[in-house]
Amino acid sequence: MKIVLLVRYFPPTWLSGSEIAAYNVARSLAAKGYEISVVTTRDDGLPPYSKDNGFSVYRLSNSKSGILGGIIYIFGVIRHLLKIDPDIVQAQGIWIQNCILLLIAKFFLKKFTIAWGQGSDIYVPWIFKKMLFKLVFKYSDIVIALTEDMLDEMNKFYSRKIHIIPIGVDLDRFKNLSREQARKDFNIGNEKEIALFVGRLHPIKGVKYLIEAISLLSDQSNIKLIIIGDGQERVYLENLVRAYRLEERVYFLGKLSMEEIPTLMKLSDYFILPSLSEGFPLTIIEAMASGLPIITTNVRSLPKIVKDNLNGCIVEPKNPWQIAEKIILLSNNISLKCKISEINLDTAKKFSWQAITSELEDIYSEYPNRPNRY
Repeated sequence: MKIVLLVRYFPPTWLSGSEIAAYNVARSLAAKGYEISVVTTRDDGLPPYSKDNGFSVYRLSNSKSGILGGIIYIFGVIRHLLKIDPDIVQAQGIWIQNCILLLIAKFFLKKFTIAWGQGSDIYVPWIFKKMLFKLVFKYSDIVIALTEDMLDEMNKFYSRKIHIIPIGVDLDRFKNLSREQARKDFNIGNEKEIALFVGRLHPIKGVKYLIEAISLLSDQSNIKLIIIGDGQERVYLENLVRAYRLEERVYFLGKLSMEEIPTLMKLSDYFILPSLSEGFPLTIIEAMASGLPIITTNVRSLPKIVKDNLNGCIVEPKNPWQIAEKIILLSNNISLKCKISEINLDTAKKFSWQAITSELEDIYSEYPNRPNRY
């Protein structure tokens, strides 16, 4: 079976949760014997075509260059769809170009189409979203959400059957890692406690409240914060660290590769995601796979993934005092930390890519029996 995955951005340049998820969907399906082609935008320094882990990657003229660039990209994708002639066209993320392409694939190319919401595409407003979502959700053969909350949001545009399949995690990346060796590699003593954040440095991630929480822990000088990621808020956050005189306790490591993240998680004591809004963050699942206690906010799908005092701690958004309290709670309660670690290691198994791929294969079994729902 030939499957084309339409992806807005793709590794190695782009390493947010949805991009890493798209990579793993392609890799896992290719390993199962599917003929997978990824069609995405092209980044500087990367070839227009490559083969990676058994699947093909076609990188087309970048759609970031305004309306004309978007139109050129859409025609480029159509040309590749005609050339590849897939059985299924699957959009990883339902942005404006992918909406248009799904409708073209459905009505003009007569393909079986799948629309898979990824997060910000569903929650963030954009032009023509209401009209395009109604059409795509009505006419796509399959529609997938990551969470129940996302399903509810998608049904506001058009009510229909929507499958729920979360993103997965490559558990092998987190096996056989030594905490002692990881700390030695980064010259971090065992007496220090490390809080970790991984993600975009954007206001929606709430990192400033995490930094403020560290400033409240003035009598807990052994607690350090490592921030991994880059983005528009970095300069502001670095200035905030200087303003609080936290240069010796908060460290910005910038954007790291997928291969480096497991090591940083292994040497850490807590994973903290203080977001103001989230879809289904991959970093939460990676933290579980590392056995880390998680502190996160009571927004969107997060309280469905993290249960307070079971596999982590839930705080209200924009509340550094609650974050600080939860850090102290976990720091002073070794038995709770160990309990949470065991639960998270076990929970992460449900999000293995083997499990996710099996769910996708169940959906593909509907091809070529297209439901007659319109």
